[in-house]
Amino acid sequence: MTIENNKEVTRFRIQRFLVTIIIMLVIVVLLVSNLFKQPVYGLTKLNYVAIISGLFVFYSLFNYLKNRHFFYFSDDGKKLVFRYFSLRTFEKGKHAVEIPKESFGGYETYQKMGGLNEFLILKLRTRKGLASYPPILISYLSKDKKSRLFKVLNRSMSR
Repeated sequence: MTIENNKEVTRFRIQRFLVTIIIMLVIVVLLVSNLFKQPVYGLTKLNYVAIISGLFVFYSLFNYLKNRHFFYFSDDGKKLVFRYFSLRTFEKGKHAVEIPKESFGGYETYQKMGGLNEFLILKLRTRKGLASYPPILISYLSKDKKSRLFKVLNRSMSR
C-alpha cells in the first residue's frame, strides 16, 4: 500500500504562490493608483498597505509554524519505506527511512503546539532493545490517510 500527500502539497504550493501574487498586486495597485486620495474610514492608503502586509506576514508565519511536509509511505516489498521533506521556503533536505518489516518495533505519535503539529516516531528492534528514529511530521496527512497508515503500521507490528 502506498500513502502520499502529493495533491495536498501541490494545492498548498499553488495557494501560497497565488496568495503572494495577489497580495503584491493589491499593494502595487493601492500605491500606484489614485483610488484613495482621501482617507477612507480614517485610514490612508499607506495604512491599508500596512494592514494587508500585516495579514500576509500573519499568513506566512502561520504556514511556517504549521511546517507542512511532503509524506510518502510504502509497505510494498520487504521494507517499510518513509520519505518526507519540509515545504518551508528555505528549509531543504529530503529524508528517507527504510525499516525491514521483521525489525519494525512499533511507533508512537504525539502532538505539539496545541495539536497544530502531529509527529510519528518509528521504532526499530535491535539486539540492544528498541531504537527510535527522529520524529516525522504527519500533520498534513488527511484523517483517512492517517488511519490507513496506522492500520498498516499496527498490522506490521503484529508480525
